[in-house]
This record gives sequence, C-alpha cells and structure tokens, in this order.
Amino acid sequence: MGERRFKARNLREQAILLQLRGDYDQAEALIHTALALSHSFEDRLNAAYSEMRLGLIECDAGRYLMAREHCQRSLALGLETGILALHVRSLTGLARVERLAGDPAAARSRLEEARIACTRPEIPHSTHLAGIFLEMGHVACAEGDWVRAQQCYADALAAKGCDAAEAQEALAGLAEAAWAGHKPALARQLLVGVLANEATAYATRQRAEDLLACWGLELAVPSLDDDGDVLIAPANVAFLNVL
Repeated sequence: MGERRFKARNLREQAILLQLRGDYDQAEALIHTALALSHSFEDRLNAAYSEMRLGLIECDAGRYLMAREHCQRSLALGLETGILALHVRSLTGLARVERLAGDPAAARSRLEEARIACTRPEIPHSTHLAGIFLEMGHVACAEGDWVRAQQCYADALAAKGCDAAEAQEALAGLAEAAWAGHKPALARQLLVGVLANEATAYATRQRAEDLLACWGLELAVPSLDDDGDVLIAPANVAFLNVL
C-alpha cells in the first residue's frame, strides 16, 4: 500500500509539471493513473487531491463542466474530513473554474468562503491565501475593478505560500492594471519579465502574449546582467509605488 501511495503522489507531481508546461492531455493521463492507484486501495484523501488537480488541468484546457465536477468531488471530501488544505484549495479551484466559465459572482462567493475558512481565529496563518488573493485579483480584472485588482495581486505576492508560478501570474495581472492605469511602458516591462521567467506557467505565458498582441506592444528583448539573468526585478519590486 505504501508503495502505491507514493507512486500515486509522484504521478500527481509529474502531472503538475506537465500542466505548467501546457501538456494538458499527458497531465490528465497521469492523473487518471494516479486516481486508479488510489482507488485500488481505497485511499480517499489521495484520490481527492488528484480529483482537485484533474479539475485544474481540465480548467486550463477549457473543459469547465468536467473541471467543476472534479473540484466539487474534492470539496465534498474536504468538508467531510475537515482538512483545511483540501477544503480551501478545492474552493479556490472552483472559483477559477467559475470565473473562466463566465460567472464572476459565483467565483467571488467561492473565494469569500475560502477566505473565511483561512482566517478563523484558531488558524494563526495560512499558506493558501496567496491563491485566494490571486483569484480575487482575476475576478476584479474581469469586472474592470482595477484598484481592487492591484491590491489583490499585491496581497497575493506578499502572502505566505506564494509560489514562483503564482507570483508570475500575479505580475501578469498587475500588468493589466498598469495598462488600465495608462502606464503602457510599465505594463510591457512587467510582461517581458513574466515571459522571460522559467517559472511562468503555460497558461500565464499565453495570457501575457495575448495581452501584448491585444495592446499592440512589441516583445522587447530584456536586458541581462553579467550572469545572463533578466534585469526585470526593479519593476517587479517597485510596482506598488507606480500603479
């Protein structure tokens, strides 16, 4: 049982990497294998995490109905067991699905539920707030509330648990806010940094490229330091002072 549990988790981790690279079909295949392994020895918790990941993969691939079903299954077990991580991450995943499916009000409701779950008095801190703030920023962008979007993205970047891919996704969102605030040079600089960063997920990369094309901005070649690293950090750090 232990070996099968380890293999299922390893397959899920591989699927996450494939999802970040945009290979959704292969990622989905690995997750289905992980699910089959978990079901073979009735590991409901491991299966629920795989269901949640499958929902996010389906969401990135634009299959929102299937994505919603998978995230709802993982949420059900999160509520049944009281496991905070599964509960909150499933709600955040559902919010992403609802937003991309065109229902920002439903997304906002899911996010508020997740935020409340993360900020209960008995929980001193939560590493899940970054994902919640990130999605709140996306919802605000979808509704044209640029001030709120800027604040949510800033909160995501400052939150514990904000990983590298989430940070680049937040910076792409801040570029949208910069463009809406009539700061095209900053918007382009932020997106150049996002596109140059190896941690940027495929979906975020596509979004950044689409924004540059929509705005009619050229993708400038970023400046490099002596070690070949992109000199974009000052813009990323200073955005709060200029947006």
